[in-house]
Parts: sequence; structure tokens; C-alpha cells
Amino acid sequence: KGWSTMYLLAILDSVLKNIGEASAVLVIYAAQVILPSFDEKFEIPTFLSVMVVILSVTAYVGAKSAVDKASKYDAMQKQGK
Repeated sequence: KGWSTMYLLAILDSVLKNIGEASAVLVIYAAQVILPSFDEKFEIPTFLSVMVVILSVTAYVGAKSAVDKASKYDAMQKQGK
């Protein structure tokens, strides 16, 4: 996990790195549930908690461009008045 985090940190910004980290937690949890060498049981609250984090950060990244466009539009409207 350490070398992959450093690689992501080098090429991505911090928000995308956090999406990768949250996805890694989901993959690790899935591996612990699926592989027979672990005694972990699948728990809906744990799974949903990880999914909420992933989807929240993804929504933030997706909204960033819309907010930037809205700011530019507001600036153009102020110049036009």
C-alpha cells in the first residue's frame, strides 16, 4: 500500500489520492471477507460507511468543475452590469 500511495501522490492531487485510499480500504475489506484465511464477516454498516466516503469525495471532485464554471459565469454577469 505504501509504494502505491507514493505513486498516486506523485501524479495526482490530494483529493484524487483520497479517492484512491478509500477505494483501497474497500478492496482490503472485500479481500478480508472473501478470503478464507480471515475470519471477517460481511457487515452492511462497514460496507456502507466506506461507500459513503468514496461517493462523497467523488461528488466533491465532480462538483468542483461546476462550481468553477458558476464562478466564471457570476464574474461575467458582474462585468456586464
